[in-house]
Amino acid sequence: MNTVIAQYPEHKICVVTHNVVIRQIVRLTLSAPSHAAFHVDIDPCSITTLSVWHRDGLRILRSFSEVGHHRGSE
Repeated sequence: MNTVIAQYPEHKICVVTHNVVIRQIVRLTLSAPSHAAFHVDIDPCSITTLSVWHRDGLRILRSFSEVGHHRGSE
């Protein structure tokens, strides 16, 4: 994640990956202990959004496991 942020500072980046990677990124963003990744569930095809300030490394979890874009999810 740090490499991608360094390569594309001040850009919006979309990363498509498996839920185990997303859980670890969220865990790191929240500065949670390693076992915390096993206590969150992510819906398939969901969207998780982070904001990252490349200059100081501040990361903010903006949304987690959004599924509003799924057809018929109303």
